Parts: sequence; C-alpha cells; structure tokens
Amino acid sequence: MRPTCACSSASIRTKTRLLDALSSRVTLSAAELARRCGLAVDRVSSLLGILELGGEVERSERGWIRRRRHASRS
Repeated sequence: MRPTCACSSASIRTKTRLLDALSSRVTLSAAELARRCGLAVDRVSSLLGILELGGEVERSERGWIRRRRHASRS
C-alpha cells in the first residue's frame, strides 16, 4: 500500500497559483487574489492563512503581500 501525502499535487499547484498572483511590492485583497487565480475567496483566504503560518506571505491592514526571500549568506 502506498503512503498518502498530506499535500496533493493539486493542492501544491493551487498554492503555486496563489503565490504567483501575489506581489512582493503591492498589497492585494483576498478577493482580488481570488479573481486573479480563478479560485473562491474562501479557498484563497484559507490558503493565505496556511502560507502566513509558513512565513511565505504577510497580512497588513491593506491586504496581503508576498514576503521577500533573502539569500542566505555563507
């Protein structure tokens, strides 16, 4: 029997679509992100919460923004 993974490939593609729609310069509302991704607003809101916990996005009073990744220094 194959082990199941908590993250399906469809889920990963959906998160990728959302991250691609996010900007690291301009905040966007969940409704605008849903429109850009073609997803329901409640689905986008839940994914944003998960991405926020993972440190990939930040919420501000004006909307959501993608966190910039800093290159690690060796």
